[in-house]
Amino acid sequence: MCAVLIAGTLTAVLARMFSHVLHLSIDDWTYTVWGQAITDGRRPSLEYLLTAPKPLAYALGVVAAPFRPGYGIAVEIAIFGAVLVAAIAITVRQKVGFLGVPAALGFLAFTKGFRYNTQYGAADLVSAAMVVSALAVRGRWRVGLLVGAGLLRPEVWPVAALAGFLETSGTRPRRLIAGGLAGLMAPTVWALTDVAANGRPFMFLVVAQRDGTFSGSTTPSLGSSLHGFYHALSGNVGLLAVALGIAGLIFQAVRDHHAGHFDPLPVATVSILAAGVSAELWQGLPSYPRYTTSITALLLVGVGWLAGAVVPRADGWLAGTLATTASVLMIGFAVLFHPVSYAYHRPPHIERALPAIKQARVCGTISVAGRVHKRNPILSMLAALGRIPLTTFSPIQDGAWRNSGAILRVKPRAGHPPLNPALSPLFQEGRSWELVDTSAGQLWLTEACVKRGGLVPGARPTSVSVGTNADRTSL
Repeated sequence: MCAVLIAGTLTAVLARMFSHVLHLSIDDWTYTVWGQAITDGRRPSLEYLLTAPKPLAYALGVVAAPFRPGYGIAVEIAIFGAVLVAAIAITVRQKVGFLGVPAALGFLAFTKGFRYNTQYGAADLVSAAMVVSALAVRGRWRVGLLVGAGLLRPEVWPVAALAGFLETSGTRPRRLIAGGLAGLMAPTVWALTDVAANGRPFMFLVVAQRDGTFSGSTTPSLGSSLHGFYHALSGNVGLLAVALGIAGLIFQAVRDHHAGHFDPLPVATVSILAAGVSAELWQGLPSYPRYTTSITALLLVGVGWLAGAVVPRADGWLAGTLATTASVLMIGFAVLFHPVSYAYHRPPHIERALPAIKQARVCGTISVAGRVHKRNPILSMLAALGRIPLTTFSPIQDGAWRNSGAILRVKPRAGHPPLNPALSPLFQEGRSWELVDTSAGQLWLTEACVKRGGLVPGARPTSVSVGTNADRTSL
């Protein structure tokens, strides 16, 4: 069953991926840039990024680095998405037999979260696959999987500690020590990785402070955090799945308790992760549905347990074949024919402009105008696609163009608002510029930059002397 589910899910996701324009999250471009830097012997830079460094993200980037930028990391996460499907199935089957499997995976397929996460490559699928897989095993494997998930999501740390306590035999002090050590493994690796890469531990706090992620921490509100948690959770699954999932987890816990083999980890994990995400939302974290991916997956396990409990248990080959076939068909149909929209995609127009952009590097840092953010998403995309250091680029507000004389004014997508900011600093300088139209947008080079070899051979630039009202209007 697991092999068929993994193969079927992965086939559907990859078929969708390679037959359409690749949609990819901003985080994935960042992971790709980090992986390329590490494999080239450079430190993974944090300049102008839209995500925080994580040990497992570094590892994902390193594995993806040798492959085509964008697709390498997308295929990696698709594999973990397929593993998540199999993990839900085997966890349900262990408790209630095969008939609960299509119930759980049917909700997974036709709710927005899984389709969204596989289509744009949410790394939260990686941690969710590990968390759910931990329920299917015991002992060191369970603790190890939760520690691994904690290398991507900090709210898993106390779950790993609880698992270490529950999976250790002996006296209570011995179990408490084991739980403490299990809980410290992921944050210790996280801190050491940050020290090695960036010179100080827990850089995700620094990044959050830089971009105002926790801007709401000055006026925390319990009501807003609970509303945000519900918004995030309902963005993954509907209210029916949440209710059935909670009922299923509680029902199975009572059932196991009466049978004498109660496992508190499933209910405890949902509670701990929900409290952790709510606390982050309390501090101002945006209520993105992907933050509840692991919680959603556990609730779907509960749906499967509840469905399997109301029908006679079936473990034969016929039940297994029917359950597996139905599950694969539902997931394949949902992924292939019910996609979701996502704003960012792998832009082929930028790839075609890379030769001209790379040539302009000889002048120094290339300033980028367009959808400028404090840490601009286009910069990670440019660096990853060009396999060049992230420090090659900076937002135009940083003023690096004054020394390098190189500016890339990125072309907006169709229907996107006008470029912001305008290139008003150019007009204040009174310089002469060479303008090259590329598929990515306008590449502006000063005469000094052109003399240094910043112009790609064969290009036919347009000479522009800025400083007049006519020039301002035309640009």
